[in-house]
Parts: sequence; C-alpha cells; structure tokens
Amino acid sequence: REETFRTPYEIDPFCVPIDQKTGLLLEVNRRLLKHPGIRKAFSHMFFSRVERLFMSTEGSVLSSEVVTSSVGYEAVAVGENDAQSREYAPPPLTKGYENIDADDLLANTERVAQEALAKLQAEELDEGYRDIVVDGHNLALTIHESVGHATELDRALGMEESLAGRTFATPEKLHRLQYGSSIVNLVADNTLPHGLATQGFDDEGVADSGGSSCGRASSWAIAPAGRWRASSAWSGAPAPAAPTIGAASPLSASPISSSCLAPPP
Repeated sequence: REETFRTPYEIDPFCVPIDQKTGLLLEVNRRLLKHPGIRKAFSHMFFSRVERLFMSTEGSVLSSEVVTSSVGYEAVAVGENDAQSREYAPPPLTKGYENIDADDLLANTERVAQEALAKLQAEELDEGYRDIVVDGHNLALTIHESVGHATELDRALGMEESLAGRTFATPEKLHRLQYGSSIVNLVADNTLPHGLATQGFDDEGVADSGGSSCGRASSWAIAPAGRWRASSAWSGAPAPAAPTIGAASPLSASPISSSCLAPPP
C-alpha cells in the first residue's frame, strides 16, 4: 500500500522570524524578573519537523511529516536560605507556531512569579502517606511515568532501564499484581488530533489504531496496544514505547501484549 500522513498545522514554525520568537521569550523573562525575589528566569521554544519514509518488501510505501511545537518558562525565587522555582509549560502538540499563544504566556507570568515566591514560605511536610489532590497537568505526568513507562514491553522484559528505570510490572506478576483504584479508567489513544503519539504509522509500517485500555485500573496490560516502536540506537532492534510517548498498537506475536496484570472481578 502507499499512504502519506501529515500532521495539520496553520503556521510553519520554521518560517516565523527568529526576532519574533526571541522577542516573546525575552519579554516573558523581563516580566518574571521585575518581581523582587525572582533572581533567574528561563524560557524556551522547541520546534521539530520529522519526515519518515517506510518501504517494505511487502510493497508498502509510507511517508509521513510530523511537526511538533512546545513552549515554556520558569521563574526561580531566592530567599535567605532557600531557592524555589515555578514553571509554566503548556502541552506540547503536533501543531505549528499557532500553538505558541503569546497572550496566554504573558498573562501567566504574574501567577508563576508569585507562586515561586510563595514556595519560599511553604512548610515542608514530614514523610508519610497523604491524601492529595493533583492538578490536571501534574496528573498527566504521573500517569505517563507510573503507567506508561511501567507497562512498556521492553521494560517489563528487562530490556530497557536507562530512560525511566526498571518496572514493577513484570511478566511473573501477570494476573496477580494490582495497582490503582478500580474506579479509574485510562485510555491510550494514538489517533487523537495533535497528540504527540499520533504518528500515522509505526516503525513496522502498522497504522495507528486508536484508543486502547484495559478498562479497569486494576487490570493492566503489559504494553497494551504496544508495538516495536523505536530503536534505542541506530544499531539496535526497535523497542516498544508507551503510547504516551509515541504511536503504539498490538504486538501480534506476543501473548504478553494482551494479558492483564490482574484478573477481572
């Protein structure tokens, strides 16, 4: 088959003048640094355009162009015996420069600076178990780290530990290990518009297949909808990564890919 996949965007980020980009970043820094106590400010933009051509002996000719953009900044508050930071990082997306909302970035500088300063006065909690309420942005990172990385097939099989460490979700715990509340449901979807995992097809030429989940947080699959996604080095075999990082879809040859870590109730 012959197919072409491109992520849609409105403004090519590589056609936007450098002065416009750096001007916005410098203005962000200026607004952060005007607050007494804010001693350092960092801001950044990131843009990428990845073009891939996949050709197989079975006759597949697949091409893709994925444009990604992100922006963020950080304020560092320095007190008498402490330094604390606060950052603002809107979600990176497969969009063009339209993902850089100047008004939003500038509007949040006051809040970010004040929150960094407030952290200087915050009391440290003693170690122990606590019930917490997690903000949506932080929750996304928590799920990415504790669910996405933990259930990657290469990590579960002991083939990967350099990026995010080893995992507790190993094959010998299939049907026995439970973590997470039974009322929580998570879905990994590599077809969402502007999602970073939306890549069109994977490194084996298999098309993105949409959402996948085990339905219950107590019933996890190892690498659900995970396929051999990306190589850790030019000389190495491709290794599967979580759908929260890149595109993913079922491994056809492994029963592990469809097995759950805990049995249904």
